[in-house]
Amino acid sequence: MHRRHFIKAVFVSSTPACAWASNQARGELPRDIKLIATGAPAGGPDVVARSIAEHLEARHGFSVQVLNQPQVNGERALAQFRELAADGRHWLLAHDSALVINPSVYPRADKNPLAGLAPVAQVGSNSFFLLVKADDPIDSVAELVRQARAAAEPLHYGSGGVGSMHHLAMEDLAARLKLRLDHVPYKSGGEASLALARGDLRVLFAGASALTLVKAGKLRLLAVASPQRSPRFPGVPSLSEVLPGFKGTAWFAWFGREGTSPAMLAEMNALVLDAMSSDETRRALESRGGVSPTFQPADSLRSLVEEEHRRFAALISRLPGVRP
Repeated sequence: MHRRHFIKAVFVSSTPACAWASNQARGELPRDIKLIATGAPAGGPDVVARSIAEHLEARHGFSVQVLNQPQVNGERALAQFRELAADGRHWLLAHDSALVINPSVYPRADKNPLAGLAPVAQVGSNSFFLLVKADDPIDSVAELVRQARAAAEPLHYGSGGVGSMHHLAMEDLAARLKLRLDHVPYKSGGEASLALARGDLRVLFAGASALTLVKAGKLRLLAVASPQRSPRFPGVPSLSEVLPGFKGTAWFAWFGREGTSPAMLAEMNALVLDAMSSDETRRALESRGGVSPTFQPADSLRSLVEEEHRRFAALISRLPGVRP
């Protein structure tokens, strides 16, 4: 089944949950909540967090404060969140790499990617784009390969931090294509995109939030890292055309604190599903950050995190220079 049709089927089949959320808007959850986002303002996690927060405020009368904590690829946000009370007042909107990559990159006492967390739902995904400065002579993946192999010094590429998906995707690409690249980490993908536009870098993987710089004529697309070409840019090749099986996508998920009552988790799950079923939320996700609305409930999210953690641990073990 096509992914869009599958998502629609999930929304339709979950109508009772949506109705439950509307009817139980004043359940056990506190009316004022804080949502920690593992990304900078206007980044993917922030876009998802604020789009859902607006729905909770407008439709269900919550007061939601979004707190941005992008440092160290979200590792600091995770550490702080694990210290908070499991009282239903604090929630986490995290990007995938903070969960499935960080345990293999940063020192942790507990390598369990879900330590201290209670999964609620996966709430969005987007593809990465391979980008250069608009006036860079690199005009194709083939030319990138030629220059990165022939240059006297490695070409600089940026990322949203050590261990970020931007970082790992580029290291994977470099290893497969035998490219000479040098990593320059930034605090967020947005900062890295601006650095590329200034000419401080030569190439970058970035999410759809960087497309504003493409539209402004400051960056140019070389390829999309999704398995197929993007409907937005049908003339831009997919990296899978060069490297079959190459995957560069990001997803986002909502978590509570471990120990939060099952009733509160169930209520939040239904509220988030209600938000993701909303046309307004879906339009906000797509227009602000090119995020595709997706929904997977807690059990599916738990399985996804565990599976992706194993996959990236194996990948990191094969790639040089990933750890700080």
